[in-house]
Amino acid sequence: MSQVPLPLELLGAPARTKPQAASERRPTHRVRAYLAVTDLRSVSLLVFTALASGVIGGGLHVPLRLWGIGLALALSCMGARAVANYIDRDIDALMERTRRRPLPSGAIAPIHALVLGLGLIATGSAMALAWFGPLVLLLVLFGLADNLVVYALLTKRTNPLSIVLGAPSGGAPAFIGYDAVTGRVD
Repeated sequence: MSQVPLPLELLGAPARTKPQAASERRPTHRVRAYLAVTDLRSVSLLVFTALASGVIGGGLHVPLRLWGIGLALALSCMGARAVANYIDRDIDALMERTRRRPLPSGAIAPIHALVLGLGLIATGSAMALAWFGPLVLLLVLFGLADNLVVYALLTKRTNPLSIVLGAPSGGAPAFIGYDAVTGRVD
């Protein structure tokens, strides 16, 4: 069994801190940083997949169900991205491509991203259960568990098959959208 690597600060590496510029203290900058930690571009692709499968299931006849599952799934996925950014903050700080993200750059405190992510996941999951029932919630939780536990925590840093093992979370929205409209998976 592989060991989950600890964040750098838990291994004794010095924490990266820098003073905030005046522009980074503005409310608009903070809102942008919180939106960036939720990764709206990747979330939009997942929501599009759910909506497309919902349309295939007959969702054009029940547009409020489509909007509802789009919203519930968007919140859950945004939360998952915030939690994933929390998990990856130590390695993001080391890579040129990712070190300007909100957590490694210091624009958002890590605990704030974690609380935001867990809150969004809870809200989206509660909406999925209340509006669409336990099967949709189960599919949402399956996607979240695969993405956050199997991919981000257990295999991303240790196993070359991590992309394959994390792939089901990318396909879950197709089942979620279809089931939200039809009430079944077939």
